[in-house]
Amino acid sequence: MPQLPLLQTLTASCWQLAIAAIVPLATLSLNPERAAAFGFTTVYSFGDSLSDTGNSFAITGGLIPPNLLYPSNGRFSNGPVWTEYLAPKLGASLQTLAVGGARTNNTNNFSTFFPGLGGLTQQISAIPVGQPDALYILWLGANDYLNGGSRDPVPTVTNLTNAVLALASGGAKNIAVGNLPNLGSVPGTSGDPVIAAALNQLTQAHNSLLAQSLAVIRQTQPGLHLYDLDFNGLFNDAIANPSQYGFTNVTASCLLTVCPTPSTYLFWDEIHPTTAGHFQLAEFAYDSLQSQAVPEPTTIVGLFLGGAFLTGLKARRKQLHR
Repeated sequence: MPQLPLLQTLTASCWQLAIAAIVPLATLSLNPERAAAFGFTTVYSFGDSLSDTGNSFAITGGLIPPNLLYPSNGRFSNGPVWTEYLAPKLGASLQTLAVGGARTNNTNNFSTFFPGLGGLTQQISAIPVGQPDALYILWLGANDYLNGGSRDPVPTVTNLTNAVLALASGGAKNIAVGNLPNLGSVPGTSGDPVIAAALNQLTQAHNSLLAQSLAVIRQTQPGLHLYDLDFNGLFNDAIANPSQYGFTNVTASCLLTVCPTPSTYLFWDEIHPTTAGHFQLAEFAYDSLQSQAVPEPTTIVGLFLGGAFLTGLKARRKQLHR
């Protein structure tokens, strides 16, 4: 039976109103810029020389690292480190607690000569109260193995786990943890195949145990958003495909070879990246955070309404066909 003109007009009007109300929500939900709005106000960075923006330099009176070798105002590189690129990209300020030489406990590679250089324990204790709208980043552990001489990943991963739990118990809601690059694939260790293989095996054991530990935390801390930063995968890919990252040398130290173009080198010295390498770390970290971000409520509602609209549209087409 054909519909009455009035009923047909009302039905069409209702659908027009529905489209006008729903489509903007769905479009807003699928907008990449909207999805990338994390809402972090501050980035707190815990770690070692890979994230130190000048703390060890200030504590040691400019002795570590020496400006002659590291012309970057206290950074263990030739320019800004990765968190200095990441924080502005997130629209957040940066608070760096990372100190060069820090281990995952309360010790430091240089603490014999400079007692003021502590480890992760001191860094965590400096943040007594967590902020739910801040991002807390932990990336360290290499000093436990390379300088501390440890060959057992259990104590190191335990220290990192306890640090995450301490931040969570203090009120932190967003924590990112980076795993370790292969310690046998950096210029300072890759020259000896036996040592390199042993260090890479140790790195894999560390990263595997860390991933398991973080998985347990997720199950026991449902209100905590825990991000994984697979820096190991990034370094492996950069070494295997250097041209994709703008590098021409991913095996040698720019500092020791006196390279004329540092931006084409992955490593500044025998273990630390150039600032170009740090830039790639920040880009990777940002993409990782975005891919693991929790959708905002408006996004979820928009996707739901968008799905409901499409379902209703299909039903309406079938009705008109009949």
